[in-house]
Amino acid sequence: MGDGTGRGARFERDGSTLRFGRAGARTVVSMCSPRIIRVDLEVEGQVDGPSHLDARAWAATRFEAIEGNPLRLHR
Repeated sequence: MGDGTGRGARFERDGSTLRFGRAGARTVVSMCSPRIIRVDLEVEGQVDGPSHLDARAWAATRFEAIEGNPLRLHR
């Protein structure tokens, strides 16, 4: 199991959000609830696109990111 913060990490973790990739364009996966996952493309210099979820503050969702190929998320 890993948290993605080590050297050569495949992702960065910030609470309930994982960011994959490097500067320029990154895929962002946010755990909004145990049943809702939000996936965004974060492109440097561009504003956010439209969303299918209403803007709201989601409570922190606990989960594990289990290293491997593929990376698995488990709550």
